[in-house]
Amino acid sequence: MKYVYLLVFFASFNGFAQEEKHFVVKTNGLIYLVKTGFNVSSEIKTNKNHSLNFTFEMGNDQYNYVTDNRNKFVAFVAERRSYRKGNNAQNDLRGFFTSTYLKYRYNDKFLEDNGGFFPTNISGKYKSHSLGGGFMVGYQNFVFKRVAVEGKIGLGLIFTITSEGETKPKFVQPDGILGLSFGIGI
Repeated sequence: MKYVYLLVFFASFNGFAQEEKHFVVKTNGLIYLVKTGFNVSSEIKTNKNHSLNFTFEMGNDQYNYVTDNRNKFVAFVAERRSYRKGNNAQNDLRGFFTSTYLKYRYNDKFLEDNGGFFPTNISGKYKSHSLGGGFMVGYQNFVFKRVAVEGKIGLGLIFTITSEGETKPKFVQPDGILGLSFGIGI
């Protein structure tokens, strides 16, 4: 754990790499731990203060200790980031940013109410397609010239477009993005 703190500490310095970056490929480390899934993201600089970030993620949540709930998901996220210039004149995909995002998500869910520790009030299965969006803030920096470290948090809403199955998901649900990503800048 102390190595994570040291990495974040070193990431907070802007003086490590002054080369301009135009493209970053990264992955969200939290998705592997929390959702047992896969995540890849690519960020492309569009002009001096803006970039586009595209993310693909998929996985399978399974809560064996509570119920037999399973959630297979696939999601695509598109962001338009705006970096704050601050003291970084060239603004090469580093520093604080704000972003709006648009998300498409496909869920294949199975819910079983077996009276576990956190019982569900519905059981059954469904497949759904959802579309949503929101707002996020974050910080990205580079260490060792090319290694990107990024932290972000976002809130939004996601709307169910279509669903089929034994149960129906809620039409509107809160949505969030939380990430601690690592990657390579080019």
